[in-house]
Amino acid sequence: MEVLVYARLGSWFSHQNDADAWPYKLVDTVLRKPDGFRDSSTGALPVSAKLGSARIPRSAFKPLSMKAGETWSIYVCTSVADFRYTLGTSIGKTFASNSELKIMEGAGAADWPPFGGGDASTGGIEYTFYAPRVFNGRLRYDYVDECPSEAPSVPGETSAPTASPRSVTRVSYTFYIEHSPDILAQQIKYDMSFGVRKILEEFVGGKDELLSGYASFHDLEIDSVLANVVLPSQIGYLCIPTPPQLCTPVSIDVTVSHSNTVSVEDVTYSLLRHSTNLPNLIKAEGYTAEYVGERTVETDSRITLSGVPDRLMGESEQEYFAKVAQRFLAQNARDSENDSLTILSVTVNDQEFTNSVQYQIGIRDNAVRGRERRRRLEKATNIDIKVKGKFTPPPQIDFGSIVEDSINRDSRKLQEELKKPSLADRGGTNVLGEASPVGGLGYFEEVVVEEAKELKRPPLVTVVMDDTGGSALLNYAAMGCGGLIAALAAAFFLRPRRRRAMFGGKGNADEFQYTQPLNVESGGGGVGDSFALSNSGGLSDSDIKIKQKSMRGGWSDNEPARYDPRASTRSGHSGRSGNSGPSRGSRPGY
Repeated sequence: MEVLVYARLGSWFSHQNDADAWPYKLVDTVLRKPDGFRDSSTGALPVSAKLGSARIPRSAFKPLSMKAGETWSIYVCTSVADFRYTLGTSIGKTFASNSELKIMEGAGAADWPPFGGGDASTGGIEYTFYAPRVFNGRLRYDYVDECPSEAPSVPGETSAPTASPRSVTRVSYTFYIEHSPDILAQQIKYDMSFGVRKILEEFVGGKDELLSGYASFHDLEIDSVLANVVLPSQIGYLCIPTPPQLCTPVSIDVTVSHSNTVSVEDVTYSLLRHSTNLPNLIKAEGYTAEYVGERTVETDSRITLSGVPDRLMGESEQEYFAKVAQRFLAQNARDSENDSLTILSVTVNDQEFTNSVQYQIGIRDNAVRGRERRRRLEKATNIDIKVKGKFTPPPQIDFGSIVEDSINRDSRKLQEELKKPSLADRGGTNVLGEASPVGGLGYFEEVVVEEAKELKRPPLVTVVMDDTGGSALLNYAAMGCGGLIAALAAAFFLRPRRRRAMFGGKGNADEFQYTQPLNVESGGGGVGDSFALSNSGGLSDSDIKIKQKSMRGGWSDNEPARYDPRASTRSGHSGRSGNSGPSRGSRPGY
């Protein structure tokens, strides 16, 4: 049978059908079974002879060098379905190891030749892979305990740059998976680990700005994605499926490595910030997934300091303040009903210096919680920070209130930590064992932490509509607005008083109309269309006379006030105001 062996640096996951992803071809040979291998009539062959026939000779191998800390994938392919493997428990789990090497569980391929899944030359059939599977065989290798010393450098030559130290970050995604009874736990673990890994690789490949940035500038790589069935007690509540469905709790444990130029806390945040949306992103048919694991929280807060110099903090002082605040919150930010909260980072977003003489600020009285007292400050600095953390529900937490209350409750402790930096914050010790000075820490020598306050910003609302649905919705909205305007206009014009005023009433001609202009004559003063009552004693009926004016009859002192529709062809108002000139501020109709 034909035997091909390929290798690649890194995981095999999602590369099993990509020939370009396997640049190292280690073996290309043919193995033959000895005569009488299966003929029991002639006497069975010794086990050693059978095993020897399946051994790939050393001469058929091209050498492959592996360095400490590297992970390699080996793809062994045979033209005959006579390759042996057994069922595993989780992709990437170590099933054999010693002090020099670890061999992890992988997958089994069911088709030949390799890398032909979906290819027209192989009939366009998608290749099948079964996982997790355990390799049954022996791996022979040579181990070099110490690398040979480097040759002395030649003048003019430049040495290769030294690789930066690596850090490892681990997170877990936990789900309740509702599924039919005929789906086994092994299949669920494979599908979920496959789906999570695919999403993470897309994030690292460019779909997530943080993870792709860490991959580009901090050499972030996905080392392993392992699935395990966990207990409901580890989640905190039971899943009640719809019969006859079953519910399986699954944890996906992810390990990534990166240079230590980025912190483990920042990488943790970037891996978890999309966790609650994973059920919508993973493409796995036949499952209903609910995310029940760790998720990120963040809040913006403003801390007000007094007793600081008349300037804003410099870069080193901002870094020091953020470090002290993060350490303080990690020790003091707690929720009484959920102890899973972890503070990941604190960053300074903005700062504002205030030097007004009568600056006034509210301060929480620690002696009596809930009471507010006021004091006047001549100088103060507002520092806006962003705090990021992670937690596992239930229950949910009010992260902004937790941060605010923890600082206000122990403000003296925070200011003492700012005044007395630790040895690590001062930069370690010098050759004499004395603390090395850090420039700018004198900024906090007289600091007083006045108050912390959560900055609550309204959430941004984004409306996304497709081309067809959006235009139809806008058309319906326009039609609705048009109909509403027409209904309001009809109601306005058809009100009884408005209708009679504009089109003439059909009732008694002597009926008083509110749109009738009134002329007031008071104490011999001038006559006009508007007036103002300003005397404190008011006006009697004898002091005010309401007179009717019409185009025919002029003024009449004896006749009662009547409205003559012939006085105006439009609104019923007179076109003149006697001899007093133009109307000034005629009161509009009701």
